[in-house]
Amino acid sequence: MRRAMLLLSAMSALLLLCSCKVSSNATKTDNPNFEKLSLHAVEKQTFVSQEDLDTLFMQTRYVSQADKNQLYLTISRRLTKDSQYALAKILLDKIDQLSADEYAEKHALLAQQNLSMRQFTQAHQALMHLQQTSAVDPIRYRMLLSWYLFERGSFTSYMLSTTEAYRQAEQQPKTQRAILAITWRSLQLAHAAQIKQLAAHPDPTIQGWLALRAIVDPTQNPKMISSPQDTLLSLRQWRQSYVDHPAAALLKAPVDDPSFAPTSAGRIGLMLPITGKNQKAAQLIQKALFATYFETRPQEQTLSIYDTSRKNASHLYNDAVGRDKVDAIIGPLTKPETEELLSTQTISVPTLVLNRTKTQRPQLTQYSLSAAQETSQLTNDMLLGGYLHPLIITDTSSQSQSIADDFSDEFARHGGVVAQSSALSGDLNRAIASALGTDASAARHHYIQGKSSDHVQSTLNKRRDIDSIFVAGDAKHARQLVPLLKYHYSGELPIFTTSSVYSTDNRQKNKDLSNAIFFDTPLSHTQSIGPAAGALTHSLMQKLHREDPGHYFEHHRFYGLGVDAYLVMQTGYLWSLLDGYLIHGANGILTKDADGAVQRELTRMVFRDGVATTDKRYGPIREQWRSIAHQAIQ
Repeated sequence: MRRAMLLLSAMSALLLLCSCKVSSNATKTDNPNFEKLSLHAVEKQTFVSQEDLDTLFMQTRYVSQADKNQLYLTISRRLTKDSQYALAKILLDKIDQLSADEYAEKHALLAQQNLSMRQFTQAHQALMHLQQTSAVDPIRYRMLLSWYLFERGSFTSYMLSTTEAYRQAEQQPKTQRAILAITWRSLQLAHAAQIKQLAAHPDPTIQGWLALRAIVDPTQNPKMISSPQDTLLSLRQWRQSYVDHPAAALLKAPVDDPSFAPTSAGRIGLMLPITGKNQKAAQLIQKALFATYFETRPQEQTLSIYDTSRKNASHLYNDAVGRDKVDAIIGPLTKPETEELLSTQTISVPTLVLNRTKTQRPQLTQYSLSAAQETSQLTNDMLLGGYLHPLIITDTSSQSQSIADDFSDEFARHGGVVAQSSALSGDLNRAIASALGTDASAARHHYIQGKSSDHVQSTLNKRRDIDSIFVAGDAKHARQLVPLLKYHYSGELPIFTTSSVYSTDNRQKNKDLSNAIFFDTPLSHTQSIGPAAGALTHSLMQKLHREDPGHYFEHHRFYGLGVDAYLVMQTGYLWSLLDGYLIHGANGILTKDADGAVQRELTRMVFRDGVATTDKRYGPIREQWRSIAHQAIQ
């Protein structure tokens, strides 16, 4: 489906090559009517369709093989960086009579293209060819090999390979740092079977990695939640034991600072709307937070509850910090409460607000479940997948418009181009026909049919400047839009949306959303396999499901917010000690950005026959390797 779209929508700009003038140093061939193509000019063109490649092949008919090779390699590199892997491979098939450098570049690109398309047998063949040439870039080869070993499930060989890649990249600090980051991330997201596989290997570097991971895994080191000082001591001891280990570069300055002494809060104030219109959400958060507290209970820690429905957040904050001497605050929950607090109060103790504003304070952390927070990961995924020109479709609500605006801003910031944004209302069938350009084609067919007594068959033509669709709207609106989009576009374009469409686990209702792609967290109690370090969170969510099976689906995000809030408050100190530390939350893999905002890494999901399932084509480590491989292309 996607390849067909690529062949339809992309490389029309290359048709300009027919009239393209050459640079000043271009030479003519024996054919007086042919001017040699300028490599510089071709590099500026856009390549997406087979037809445009055919035009290129015709234009290079009289070009020498050496010049063709450089031309095709250059364009194949560009297409690979644009995630147009199938087209990029076609060009490489036309290259022969290779120099050593050209041979190495061809097979490096083929390995990367096949890995991206999950064609692992062909990727392995390209890697074997690459290994046999002396012109190979050893760092690039080792990175591609590491990626291949990860995909094939050879986790021990993968970790050994990434270690070798890290050492080879010593003279390239940026690349070395990227390799270190993905190695550490792979280990934190590893499943129990992968950890067991590593534990059986005697390599001291692997054992060092496992020792570091054990310190930040709550199932192996419960004290990381209950006793930050003991965990800090363990990190210092690890550094002494593994002075030359690659992961030593992950430890931050406070690890060696004798004055740095993180402590577990003795008293935590929980500010929630216990009464009023938001009391149900508050009760769910409170229940999950207390469940996590009792499961991991630090010694001599108490929780105090403050009702923001009875007294404004600013006054409650004063009471909690001044009168009750709490050491930390979780809350408030709603955006108005959060904005009121931050506009009137000095944040004097570690405070985790359960919403998001533009305010930044030294002791402030912000955690939001807003669908707008998903757009960054979604846009990165789309661009890395080669979807560069989406059509945005929204309803007319302010919330949907806000999501669409966030998406547009993120997409533009990462180099993509939104083809159009359309807010639809009224007759949705007619509105979608207009947005997709099928109305003009239908009008022409209607006119022709009116001139003929025989039935005139017709396939509606659609606009060709889009390669994907992003739907910003609630579940009710999406259930109307998605079937109509498929009708007008025959299912040719992928449809992306946000987790706001996943409002029920009713299979019959969700059937209208089939094949829609979105990012969310799978229901924790249904996951059979997850990261080993996420066992505590998984166990807590299973317990909450058992206590609330009939309403768990509609409640699970607020339950997750309660679990995550406590884990962030108790283990967030590790973000200041260890680069790339991940909290395995119930609502995603949690990290903290420079602005003090918690970022949730979600799972790519897709509706299949009314059931939201994990999209196996996507994986966080695969996408990270894909991104690093793109950056390695010169």
